[in-house]
Amino acid sequence: MVKLNYNLADIPDVPIIPAGRYRLKLAKAEKKLSKTSGNPMIQWTWKLLQGPAKGQTVMTWTSLQENALSGLKEHLIAFGLKGQIKGGTDKLIGGTVLAVIG
Repeated sequence: MVKLNYNLADIPDVPIIPAGRYRLKLAKAEKKLSKTSGNPMIQWTWKLLQGPAKGQTVMTWTSLQENALSGLKEHLIAFGLKGQIKGGTDKLIGGTVLAVIG
């Protein structure tokens, strides 16, 4: 059981991002360990470049487990990458992608 002790009036509202396609700019990509499984992953931090929540930060996570690389593949393809990929994510910082937020 999780005990809760919050006054919802004290928690600021965050603009809800309506479902749709948005242009995002990659601000940061960090290798981390999942808090639940301890497995390696990448935490991607994006800035929305358009829409009602323009400027808002959005995060995505991709596993680095061999059996769960499809999310990483989707992220890299969004940057237009294909074939053999070598190097770090530093080259992607500041790059933009078209993403679907559901």
